[in-house]
Amino acid sequence: MFDYFESQYDIIGHLRPLFARGVAYVRDGKVHIKGNDSWDVPWIYITPDGEAEEHTRKAVCFMCQEIKFKYWHFIPVRCHNCWKVVVRPRTLKELFDLHELQKELNLWSKAGIEDRPRTPHIYGGYFYNKTLKEARKCRAMVQEAVSSKINPDIPINIKRGCTEFEEKFQESKQWTIAPGVQEFEDYLDERIVLDIEKSPQPDFVILNVKRKWVERACEVGHDYLDFAGGRSISTLVTTY
Repeated sequence: MFDYFESQYDIIGHLRPLFARGVAYVRDGKVHIKGNDSWDVPWIYITPDGEAEEHTRKAVCFMCQEIKFKYWHFIPVRCHNCWKVVVRPRTLKELFDLHELQKELNLWSKAGIEDRPRTPHIYGGYFYNKTLKEARKCRAMVQEAVSSKINPDIPINIKRGCTEFEEKFQESKQWTIAPGVQEFEDYLDERIVLDIEKSPQPDFVILNVKRKWVERACEVGHDYLDFAGGRSISTLVTTY
């Protein structure tokens, strides 16, 4: 018998704000959602050689965080097994050096500027792992590489899942997977399709991201002249 209050399966009801904005629509018996514009990002992503399918990770993360978590308010099962080695560059130069190091290490990773509210950091680098054991091994590797090639004083730690999850559900050690969650996720995955870029970032997008990094350094008063041909990118007013 139909029960009005069993509303978790009402996909349209939960995603009504997206339908109202015109980024969600029904086609071929499924809900299609337009993902974030792939050109407007603060990150440069590194995908290991020979593992091009990992580009779909951006789509999976979008589905987990921007759809399931945001509109159904639970931590997806996959996110319980997401362990990130976090590197905190303190200067623009360290950020650029970290990006080059990530390319050299050839690991699933990204580097860029933090644009989320309530994040007390300017720059960040992330290396993705599927278990805590794997993350600890990765951290040791990254720590050695960062210490020898950039600076040994750069902070490096391990975190689980996304910060937004801990803001809502307390520290990650307390997270649990409720009965039936995986089955419910399967229900959503069978009915929701994401229209999101899954290919590697083209060179012109990477160029634009790097210019954003320089602009952020300027905004916060960090030294950036080495990455701007020695010239100021802001208007130098006459002072008296």
